[in-house]
Amino acid sequence: MIYAGRWTGAAQRFFADRFAGESAVFDRARRRGELRDTADPMMIMDLLAGAVWLRAVFRGLPLDDGFAAAAVAAVLDGVA
Repeated sequence: MIYAGRWTGAAQRFFADRFAGESAVFDRARRRGELRDTADPMMIMDLLAGAVWLRAVFRGLPLDDGFAAAAVAAVLDGVA
């Protein structure tokens, strides 16, 4: 694991709480047929959060109005 020590537990609790609230969003999307049953919600969240961190923190680029929609479309629709 990259981050060790006292921050690991706090980060895990924070993201577990966040994901618990977001799991209902994924459940509704499945029921509406917008998300395959085989889709992994945690992977989707990792990909989207990673896109935000890479763009804002590591590349220093803004998170403009269209970024979220484009990132979600790329993850859910694929890029090929």
